[in-house]
Amino acid sequence: MVGHPGRRGARGGVTESLTLGVDTGGTFTDLAAWDSGGVLRHATKVPTTPADPSAGILNALDTIPAEQRGGLFLHGTTTGTNALLERRGARTALLVTRGFRDVLELARQNRPNLYDWFERKPEPLVPRGLCFEIDERSSPHESVRRPLNEDQVRDVVRELRKRSVESVAVCLLHAYEERANEQEVKAILDSELKNVHTSLSSDVLPDIMEYERASTTAANAYIAPVMEAYLGRLGEALRDSASAVYVMQSNGGLGSAATISRRAVQTVLSGPAAGVIGGLASTAGSDKTDFLTIDMGGTSFDIAYSEKREPAVSRDSLIDGSPIAVPALDIHTLGAGGGSIAWVDSGGALRVGPESAGSDPGPACYRQGGERPTVSDANLVLGRLASDLLGGRLQLDVDAARKAIERHVAKPLGLGVVDAARGIVQVVNAAMAKGMHLMSVARGRDPRRLGIVGFGGAGPLHACDLATAIDCREVVIPILPGNTSAIGLALASVRRERSEAVLAPLDEFGDRAASDVFERLGGQVTDDLAEDGVSPEAVVLSGTARVSYEGQRYQLDIPFRGDLKAVSHAFRERHVQIYGYTRDEPLTLFAIVVTGVGRIGLSDPPILPGGDAAAGDGERSREVWFGDAFHPTRVLQRSELQPGAEFAGAAIVEQPDATTVVPPGWSGRVDPHGNLIVHRLS
Repeated sequence: MVGHPGRRGARGGVTESLTLGVDTGGTFTDLAAWDSGGVLRHATKVPTTPADPSAGILNALDTIPAEQRGGLFLHGTTTGTNALLERRGARTALLVTRGFRDVLELARQNRPNLYDWFERKPEPLVPRGLCFEIDERSSPHESVRRPLNEDQVRDVVRELRKRSVESVAVCLLHAYEERANEQEVKAILDSELKNVHTSLSSDVLPDIMEYERASTTAANAYIAPVMEAYLGRLGEALRDSASAVYVMQSNGGLGSAATISRRAVQTVLSGPAAGVIGGLASTAGSDKTDFLTIDMGGTSFDIAYSEKREPAVSRDSLIDGSPIAVPALDIHTLGAGGGSIAWVDSGGALRVGPESAGSDPGPACYRQGGERPTVSDANLVLGRLASDLLGGRLQLDVDAARKAIERHVAKPLGLGVVDAARGIVQVVNAAMAKGMHLMSVARGRDPRRLGIVGFGGAGPLHACDLATAIDCREVVIPILPGNTSAIGLALASVRRERSEAVLAPLDEFGDRAASDVFERLGGQVTDDLAEDGVSPEAVVLSGTARVSYEGQRYQLDIPFRGDLKAVSHAFRERHVQIYGYTRDEPLTLFAIVVTGVGRIGLSDPPILPGGDAAAGDGERSREVWFGDAFHPTRVLQRSELQPGAEFAGAAIVEQPDATTVVPPGWSGRVDPHGNLIVHRLS
């Protein structure tokens, strides 16, 4: 296991180096720091620096005394995601088996909007002019095998050099089963193309589905040089401040910087994944076991479902229209955050987002040059936000917020400023509630039995309103909602995965053969984790069988513990749960997947330092809009609410990193861990 080294303090004593969790969001960069005993020593938020995210990270690190740095650095980042969405990746080429040059262009024939005659598929990350065919064929059938044409590969290399290609994706037809030809191609590319990244489909996604495998490998090749450069700069900046750098992956596990540089596609949902882990860790005091986590920051709104406090995992993420078929927490993201800009469209309808003011210039109330109204401006005008945030470090200007709303929303719609602000909040709430319905009702989950975990800087402002909208009765607000993603990094394990295609009838494959595959993959995963600093003794392995009905394209992931009959039974139960029926037909075992985890952080949420409750300054109140008028509303300080405390709404609960709105008809209590649990009374 990676240790936590001590360092000499300025006075000659030993000062323990802290482990740092830093999550870079679209608006704020969040930092949490804890010691080896699990005590949270620092937590802060600073504005993100979009031009160079590492600058914002260093600004956050400046809040930590230099003598306390030097431990592990755990990082959630949107660098890879932004490179995909903004098309700022490397100039990438794709090498395929002859006859498959158009694999990315053809894609799948499904249409997200069936009746839209004008819909166009997103442009592939690799243009057709940079897709090259190679004579080769790996196959279990000897009659169709063809050796790799190495001279042809070298001809392609010369063409790649002429076209200044920076990265190459290699996706040969049956490489999921036989990877030798891809390895030979890589050897030639590495020897003849210096400083060009190579991604092999047999490494990135050894899966039978050729389009998804090609798309995922192309995405990895496209963003890997960007991620490698970013992590290189970050590592250099942290040379004296961190013993090792780990990055959050989409699957909720950490990977070393070296691993992520090669497998950058694993990070496309890096930031939201950390938030889900941190949010679920705050639910121990709730009687609920199934939750929707909602993470509302300045730019986006992320929704995830968890069952028995385990987040759902998907292998079918879609980023900007391209499938990314690596395991990822099942997160639905909307362009709705505190910085989402309100505007009136050409038809006279009020819209909110997806464009965000971000941190630069930020909402109008930040007084940093922003002139367009945002959700934060509306909350400020309605009294839901105080005039100062981040412990007084960020002063908000209510007059600037009112002027922005009046100019861009109220006047065009013929409304007063307060009614316009109400409309902004209602519109963004409706959009977020629609997304929550998609993750609950639309998937057969009854929201009345779910709890909601609300976090992010803006999540607690809207959580109770959203719970009412989907008929949910309980909301959990973590103890530090604005830093939940950073805290989630503390609770994540290092995670690696290996898979092997099987493509055999389930009832014919045999338990022994399946166990042999599990054992072989388990050894590879253990070796992978050793490269990431996890000792073999600390590795915990689990298996999954990917199964479908015979002839069916889509598979279900079923836990595998060595008994394929149990897998068959579990598959049919799961199929009934998801689709409402099962069939007495043969099953196909597509693949066996082995996942290994090794903990380097904490097993329980960080503990806040002990001490007496902060001294109160008496009962405070301010005018807050509820229903159809402003009402005098109690303002409570979160630091004064100790475990066991109870209060009734309407109330505003303030803390440096977030503000919680508790409407009339709701009541709150603080659980033994310091988390706030709010219930709807009727």
